[in-house]
This record gives sequence, structure tokens and C-alpha cells, in this order.
Amino acid sequence: MRTQVRELVEQGLADGLFAGAAVRVIRWQGGGRVETLAEATSGNAEITPQPRGLTDDAVFDVASLTKVMATLPAVLRSVQAGRLKLDRQVLPDKGITVQHLLTHTSGLPAWKPFYLWGQGRDYYQKRIETEPLVYKPGTKAIYSDLGMILLGFVLEDIWQIPLEEIAREQVFAPLGMTQTHYLCSEKNAVATEVGNHIERKMCQDVASEDIIEQFPWRTDTICGAVNDGNCHYGLSGVSGHAGLFSTAGDVLRYLQMWLEGGRDFLASELVRLATRNHTPGLGLSRGLGWEMGVWAGETFRSDVFGHTGFTGTAVWVQPASGTAVVSLTNRLHPVPSDLATWRRKLHGVVFAEEAN
Repeated sequence: MRTQVRELVEQGLADGLFAGAAVRVIRWQGGGRVETLAEATSGNAEITPQPRGLTDDAVFDVASLTKVMATLPAVLRSVQAGRLKLDRQVLPDKGITVQHLLTHTSGLPAWKPFYLWGQGRDYYQKRIETEPLVYKPGTKAIYSDLGMILLGFVLEDIWQIPLEEIAREQVFAPLGMTQTHYLCSEKNAVATEVGNHIERKMCQDVASEDIIEQFPWRTDTICGAVNDGNCHYGLSGVSGHAGLFSTAGDVLRYLQMWLEGGRDFLASELVRLATRNHTPGLGLSRGLGWEMGVWAGETFRSDVFGHTGFTGTAVWVQPASGTAVVSLTNRLHPVPSDLATWRRKLHGVVFAEEAN
């Protein structure tokens, strides 16, 4: 596996799929023992304007991994502490519960660039609360950033401290994730997009050209600041759906907790609840926060849960074999690419029947 993973990373670099990549594969062997099955760090943290090599301790904008590395565990810890229930009504007039938000079955739209018209928590909360639903809650599963933004606000209401402090106190500190946080300040941060051209183009479907043209878009290489527009422009870099920065090593520390059935961090029943399919027949297979199942080569593995991030990040866990894979890339730099085929090959190697 080691050779195959290294070759896939080098091929991805040669094909221009990403400027750099940090890939790790581990297997938990019980009793706190972990075997490293494969690891590869190669390429550049940045190409433009100044080439800079990727190091093992490089800090990535993990994008939507924020949903399962910060928001999800903070919610589950809140449940465990008796401060929150999954059936709690978040928007009572719409019938939306915490569980609806976690399973992406709330009926809220997938995405809206609210930052074009306003900023701050109060503004965002009002916009989300008044946003028309696109389907009745619980009848479909449609991935929604808005639902996870709202969950971040729920957490702040429960704990009465900012979301970044909740994540640090409830998740990162207990798990020893010292390189994981919101609001990146490290010099070894990995660059993402050159400007926000992708989101700017997406805005054409929901806003007038005048509004788009007048907005103060970033045009330089984004490095050390979150790529996501709602998080950066609208919520000052901290949100339930995006904004987290982390290293390959810290992401592995987080996944190891899930491989160990929650360890002394989460009750085993909460781990089982979060990692089973709650949305059969609703269009997507979702656990609590997690995506259930992944294509590995030519086989769809339903015994695997994980998540991806827009910037080129992904994590997948197979509890039965104790295997986890982290692939952190900057697939937006210097130009965007599609990692679907590359990831499918990687997961084919990691989750091959003979490897289990």
C-alpha cells in the first residue's frame, strides 16, 4: 500500500490535480496502538506568487471538514453533557430540529451568498430563519451549508461563548489537537484559490451583476484565511460549516477517536448513532454529520463513513478494519481541479478487500 499511495500522490501532482498533498493511512490495532500503513507528503504549499514546498506540519484550510471535526463533535458533547437534545426544535415554525440539521434533511437551501447583502451572526441568523424551505423537513436529504451555520449559532447559545472557544474547549484540547483551530496564523499555511472566482461565478445565479461587481472580492492568492465566502466575508472566519485549519497529524488524532469507539471522549452509543445511515431512501446516505459510504475503485463501500472539503480535503473511516485515510490537498491552487477519479483510486487501494 505504501508504494501505491506514494505513486498516486506523485501522479496527481504530475497531472496538475493539486499543488501539493499530504496523505496518511492508519490502522488502529486496539489498546491505543496505531500502525501507519502509508504516508506521503509531496509538492508545494504554494505555487503563486512564490513557490513554497509542502511540509509534514503544513496547515490546511480543511473547508467542510469543519462540519464533522468541530460542529458535529461539539454537538455530540453537548448532548452527552445534557445541554442539548437531538430532537430540540431549532426553528419551531418550520419544524426543524437539531437532527434535521445534522442529517441535512432540514429543507434549507444548500447555499446562499448572504455576505453580498450583510454580515455578522445576527444578520445571518435572521436570513436563515426567514429563508423559504425548498422541501418539507425530513422528506429529502440535500447537503446544506446553511443548516450547519445555524448549528454553530445553536452551540453558541448553549455554551454562551464564541464557537471557536467551544471547539477548542470541547474538542481540540481534550483530543490533543494542538494544531487545529479557526483563524489561521501559521506561516506554513497552505494556499488555496487565487481570488474567489468560483464563488463569484456561483453568485450570478442569485444576485444582480451590479451587486457582484461592487463587492470587494479577494483577488490575490488566499493563504492563511478561509476560502469559503460566507465564513470569510460574512462571519469573520468562524462558522459551523467552514473555517477550520488543521494538519494531517491532527486530523488523524481526531479520526483515531472514532476508530476507538469514542474512547473517553464520546459515549459509544453516540458514536454508533452518528455513524449509521439516518436517511435511507432520501437521496443521500447521511449519518449525523457524516456521509455514509464511498466509492473505492469499482466497489461502493457502504461500511465506510467520512466527509470531503471544497478545498481538496477528505477523511474516510472503516470501523470494521480499524482503517482511516486522510487526504489533504490544495486542489484549487493554482487552478481548480476535479479529484473524484483520483480519490476513487486512492480509496480503492486503502479499502481493498485484501487490505482488510
